[in-house]
Amino acid sequence: MSEEEIFDKPLDPKPKPARKKKELSEAQKAALAKGRAKMAEKRAAKKAGKTVEELKKEKEEQKAEKEKIKLEKKIAKESEKGAKKDAKQRKESLAQKRRMKKQQEAMNQVISKQKREKILDNFNDKKCEILSKCTNIETFNKLSEELNDISEEDILDVGQDKLKKKLLEKLKKYETEESIKLKLNLN
Repeated sequence: MSEEEIFDKPLDPKPKPARKKKELSEAQKAALAKGRAKMAEKRAAKKAGKTVEELKKEKEEQKAEKEKIKLEKKIAKESEKGAKKDAKQRKESLAQKRRMKKQQEAMNQVISKQKREKILDNFNDKKCEILSKCTNIETFNKLSEELNDISEEDILDVGQDKLKKKLLEKLKKYETEESIKLKLNLN
């Protein structure tokens, strides 16, 4: 054999049979993970210059602190949401109250207008009744002018005391005039 043949590999070598990888059971995998974690703890403790128990306590304290901070953030977020919700509800309730107030004012205006018209109608009815009792035209005209001089303010006065006083004064005045004329006519 020549040197070249020795160093040349044959082009088609015999294929080697493939070996199967060894599969670990679940229990073996769990035990292996546990062992690795334990060794990692020991290495970290040795590196920090502390015992494994001290390191575990520190980790637990850090974990508790993280959970506490997380809980505080969650509570703050919920309270902020609650405050926003309360503010929104207040705005909605204020808007609703304004709408209700406007509706109430509109109703009050309609009612007050109706009451006003009713009072004026009642006054006009009384005025017609009084004027219908007049016996002559001269008295009718004078009394009509006097009654027309009564303002709407007096008619619509809340207590209507002004209206009653004015009506009584005017009627007494005309009753005395009527009685005087009747006496003169009789004589």
